[in-house]
Amino acid sequence: MAHKLLETNMPFKQKNSLIARAFVMCIEGTTRIKLKRFIERESGNVQRIFRVLRSGEYNEKKWKFDEDGRNIKIDINRIR
Repeated sequence: MAHKLLETNMPFKQKNSLIARAFVMCIEGTTRIKLKRFIERESGNVQRIFRVLRSGEYNEKKWKFDEDGRNIKIDINRIR
């Protein structure tokens, strides 16, 4: 896991799932193109993953999803 704070606040129970790995990529900061390629390479549903990440809530955990043009970032300090 990339961040110690995520060990208890991770909204996804299976830490090696595609959505959890995409979530960590967004916390570290990535571009929309890199994230899309990663999801496609893993044979995932791009629209579903983006919809969950953009929603800002999953399993009663909430976060702030920042998307500006090409860059994507999830603010780890806002997970509650």
